[in-house]
Amino acid sequence: MFSRVRLAILTVAMLVLGCGPDAPEQCLCTEDFRSVQFLVISSTRAPVPVTDVVVELLRTTETLAVTQSGNHAGVVNVVDDSNKSKLLSAGDAVRVRATAGTRTVDVTLVVGVDQPCRCHVTRVSGPDFVLAQ
Repeated sequence: MFSRVRLAILTVAMLVLGCGPDAPEQCLCTEDFRSVQFLVISSTRAPVPVTDVVVELLRTTETLAVTQSGNHAGVVNVVDDSNKSKLLSAGDAVRVRATAGTRTVDVTLVVGVDQPCRCHVTRVSGPDFVLAQ
């Protein structure tokens, strides 16, 4: 009997959290505002300040508007939740070009949107750290 009660509670919890058979209609997204980022570092692993960041969605060749202000030194925002309507859930390749000191960083990442609810952007593949060379 105890296991039936536990199963009933679990089933109700899954339905409330949007994990039931009709998940897309029942999704509950958090109010978090998320972004995908990477860090530009020097050969000594120190963060390198970054300027002039351009993010291009390769599928459409569109330049995405991604806010870079307020970041710590070396942090590059690739996409954030304001870009999720332009991204495929399965993933989209984006190219990031940024000036890091006297060098140019050119990185390609694959980013997407969580499924099935499309609440937040996610990194599918790509580096967490990039060496400024």
